[in-house]
Amino acid sequence: MELTTGPALEKLTHELSLLEGVPNSHPSEQPKMSYKIFSCEMIDPQTAQCGYQLDIQMDKLRIRKGLLTLKISEGRWLVTQFVEEPYESLAPGQDRPSGV
Repeated sequence: MELTTGPALEKLTHELSLLEGVPNSHPSEQPKMSYKIFSCEMIDPQTAQCGYQLDIQMDKLRIRKGLLTLKISEGRWLVTQFVEEPYESLAPGQDRPSGV
């Protein structure tokens, strides 16, 4: 299923190509991931921007926030751009920052 187009597709394709042939450093560990959309705003009738948070739990919790830009293409919303902030890391048992 097509989910991206434009710069977002180029960025993801490049990042995936960098991982080709790289062995998994933790083959027995599967990360637990969750995400939430915490804001969405219509920029114009064909464009929206949504803020999101991605939580990745392995040896410690890694929190990544970002902004998605979506456009309607052939009746479907596709991600055309995404910008990510640097990871925030929390050690096991450490509380999340307030507001997260």
